[in-house]
Amino acid sequence: MRRLFALFLIPGLLAMGGAFGFEKQPPAEPAGNFSAAVTDRLGFETHVDRAACDGKTHLTGEVGMGKLTVDFSRIRSVKITPSDQGMVRAELVYWDGDQAAIRVKNYLQCGGRSKQGDFQIRIDKIKTVAFDPPATDQPSKQSE
Repeated sequence: MRRLFALFLIPGLLAMGGAFGFEKQPPAEPAGNFSAAVTDRLGFETHVDRAACDGKTHLTGEVGMGKLTVDFSRIRSVKITPSDQGMVRAELVYWDGDQAAIRVKNYLQCGGRSKQGDFQIRIDKIKTVAFDPPATDQPSKQSE
């Protein structure tokens, strides 16, 4: 009887593979379209559109005992350095010149779409990120 039960149970479990996380889901589409040059720790630079970290267009990290969330639209560049306890230090430079440093979990997945295809990298493998200037909604004025 047990053999017969196992014979029916195993194919049923195999058919439910997606329910157990065996199927890879496509990355979530980020809310905004931010472009950036991502340089890894080996010095390779990849330019991406639709930049995101874990599908989000902001970076959240610890500042002292609090948390700080910064939207990509405010960030000019990020320098990543190793830290401790499963964290990295992210030094942010804002478009207005201000700066901040936050501690971010080192397993955060960042990336976007490059000309070659979808690009993903863990934040602890990144050396720098340089965001492209945000697009302006106003058309440029030409003198006549």
